[in-house]
Amino acid sequence: MRSSPSWALPAPRTAPVPETLQVRPPPRRRRSSPTRRPSRATAGRSTPRPERLRSHGRRHRGERLPMSANASRQDAGLVTLRQAAALWRVLARSGVDEVVSSPGARSTPLLLGALRSGLTVRSVVDERSAAFYGLGVGRAGGTAALLCTSGTAVAHYLPAVLEARHDGVPLVVVSADRPLDRQASGAPQTVDQIGILGAAPLVCCDLGELGPGLDDRSLRWVLRRAGEIVSRARAEAGPVHLDVRLRRPLQPAALPTADDAAGEEEPAVAAPAFVAARPGPGAGGVERLREMLRSSRRPLVVAGPAAPTASGLGPTLARLAESAALPLAVDYASQLRLDRGALPRDAAPGPWRDALLAGLDCRRLVASLRPDLVLQLGRPPVATSWEAAIEEWARRGACHVVVAPRRHDPVSTAALWLQAEVEAVLSELARPQASVLGSEVRDSAWSRRLTLLDREIRRCIEASVADGWHDGAAVRATLEAAEQAVVWLGNSLPIRMANLYAPFAPVATDGGRGPVALVCQRGVNGIDGNVSSWAGVASRSQGGALAAQGAVALLGDVALRHDIGGLELVSRVAERERLAMVLVVLHNGGGRIFEQLPLARAGLDDSTWSHWSTPSPPSFAPVAEQYGLRFVAAEDAAATARGVREGLARPGVATLLQVRLPDDGAARAANGLRAAIERVAEQSAGEGVEGGGEGP
Repeated sequence: MRSSPSWALPAPRTAPVPETLQVRPPPRRRRSSPTRRPSRATAGRSTPRPERLRSHGRRHRGERLPMSANASRQDAGLVTLRQAAALWRVLARSGVDEVVSSPGARSTPLLLGALRSGLTVRSVVDERSAAFYGLGVGRAGGTAALLCTSGTAVAHYLPAVLEARHDGVPLVVVSADRPLDRQASGAPQTVDQIGILGAAPLVCCDLGELGPGLDDRSLRWVLRRAGEIVSRARAEAGPVHLDVRLRRPLQPAALPTADDAAGEEEPAVAAPAFVAARPGPGAGGVERLREMLRSSRRPLVVAGPAAPTASGLGPTLARLAESAALPLAVDYASQLRLDRGALPRDAAPGPWRDALLAGLDCRRLVASLRPDLVLQLGRPPVATSWEAAIEEWARRGACHVVVAPRRHDPVSTAALWLQAEVEAVLSELARPQASVLGSEVRDSAWSRRLTLLDREIRRCIEASVADGWHDGAAVRATLEAAEQAVVWLGNSLPIRMANLYAPFAPVATDGGRGPVALVCQRGVNGIDGNVSSWAGVASRSQGGALAAQGAVALLGDVALRHDIGGLELVSRVAERERLAMVLVVLHNGGGRIFEQLPLARAGLDDSTWSHWSTPSPPSFAPVAEQYGLRFVAAEDAAATARGVREGLARPGVATLLQVRLPDDGAARAANGLRAAIERVAEQSAGEGVEGGGEGP
């Protein structure tokens, strides 16, 4: 007998059970030995017949096929399909109203079940684009479920899931998975999908394996748990992940008809409601804020970006600002500068606030303002210069108060965080019987100085627009022409230019002109997925809270290149929804936001600088043709405005409007405007604040 080498692994004691082997307990055999004597417990009883044992004993897993009374016992694919359809019906009752599916084999039962459930199903080839499309649906007020196959597919959802988590957007991920016996076995297209999205989802749940082995009680648990998790995604506004394991066969021997589906018996499982414990403002917190406002001599109210479906805070905020003499600085993406129930024209914030929120880094302006109380409503403003401003003011004794359901205090300067909805706090502060008052203690010299800054900085901005053709002038021309449209503002330059160069006051007085809503991606603030997310928002823009007559996106050329495959979605949404869609691309040579950072002054050579500037192709016309978009080029403000208006007059057509800009236009205009504003701030220094003082 040959001996094993010293390096050989020991043989396993038991062989692994093959996947196809069904292990069942051995049948009982009756002992008929005449030598066996009955025990006292069984004396006088007759042994039950084997048939009675089978009838009243415990059923083995897989012996009974749930939800398959009309199917043959061998059609496991039909059982799985019916369970998948029941799962989708529970998800629909819990709030899912659209399924965004990417093709794959393992997800076949789930896709067939979604098609039988009555839900709207969209097919998007690329999982990354599909995820951002679903994110856009969520931003517009819907709840999309993403459906993908097993393997690396679900990993492509991560950027959009991160954005949903940080920006408070409901999003449901449903991933098909391989059975447990395929894990860690070298099986193809098999990875550990539980936790693959990290800490981004609110919940990641392994729902187990659908199929004949799932008994009725376990199926009820799967449906109840899935419905509860989706309800939580909507209540807490965030992403969730449901993982479903599936075994072959992945489809029934014959697909059932619609009549068969109508006659299916569904498990008696209600979709449970998950109600998040929304923190309220609390009487103590509101009263403390009221006292701060009463004693503040130089208060400033700042409103950051808000969801396009946010209820109108404008009238309440305007009432509060008027009664308490509160200066306002509102981000352009806050929805408060639009025509739909926003701030009245006479309450509109002035240009010095726009300069503050546009990221120009006007240090003299910041140092000269010196408010003693800064009330931040919701998210902080977009501009990174805001962080430097609030740090400077806090260092000089200003009290920083944040009102938001989530923590939005990037540089940890807040002395008070009221964890509550902004609308609830403002409504409490503006109650007539609990008036804030405090207007009599305001610093009159400071108020006069703010009025002077408004007038002079407005002149600076208008002179910058008239001085030449640059990104800011293109952004203004686009926004003025985007009448009754929902507007997507890309990150980096577009959203900053909108803060600075957009109309100073709400456009809406009579006639209902201007955009109806603004959408931006401010969760993680990335430029990826902007095109696909815009398509998702546009697909819901004609109904619900938006009721837009068109959709406009304002993106940089690098942002377009990051999501160029999303143009296929844009073309499809425009045609399917009979919606006019205009994608305005600021073609400035790429990466011009970096020219406004200290890196641009480091003296890098062109070869090194190209790693940040990321030059773009000379024209996007071939791309537009490839994806079925109408292509238009513009090189001045008049042509830009005309291109937007003509595109919005074409329902069912998607237009790519390429706006050619000087490569150095954005940096040149920003540097010139910053210098002019700093001169104004220095000249008006004698009109302003007396002494430093402590915050309230």
